[in-house]
Amino acid sequence: MIVKLEVGEDLERVKDYFLFGCYTGRRYSEIDNLSYSNITTNERGIRVMTFFEEKKIDKGNVSLVLNDKAIADKYQFNPIKANGKSLLPKLTNQTLNKRVKILRQLAGVNQPTEKIQYIHGVPQRVVVSKFELITTHTARHTYATLSNERGMPVTVLQKELNHSRIGQTVSIWQVGQ
Repeated sequence: MIVKLEVGEDLERVKDYFLFGCYTGRRYSEIDNLSYSNITTNERGIRVMTFFEEKKIDKGNVSLVLNDKAIADKYQFNPIKANGKSLLPKLTNQTLNKRVKILRQLAGVNQPTEKIQYIHGVPQRVVVSKFELITTHTARHTYATLSNERGMPVTVLQKELNHSRIGQTVSIWQVGQ
């Protein structure tokens, strides 16, 4: 399990990024642009993340309640630190994707799985280790799957993920089955 996996400092940053995506359902670009000023505490003491969602149909600010796992003490998500610093360590998406594969391989996600690969324009089934297919976007799918398992209505999840069609949300659960 990736949560309990002990790794060096370099992979620890990758793990934090990936897990934050799993806990919030946010895209890489949204996480990468977050700073401490995006985190506030409401009148009931609940931490809320507010960010600008570029892919939103009517573009604008979105607020999301953060669960305890997303606000680990490690990065001290404290609104007093709202000085423009990045919320999580800065890493490029390409670097993250390469290192997420290493992280997942270390976590034992090695099961063989099929994928379709086009060779000279002809689709062919090839067998690869599952970790090879995992990217930062997989964290978003993990969030959707876990939300579904917890009983979140698909219409609520659709809004959280900012999908314009319900089919986009439902198709996430069919990936990898």
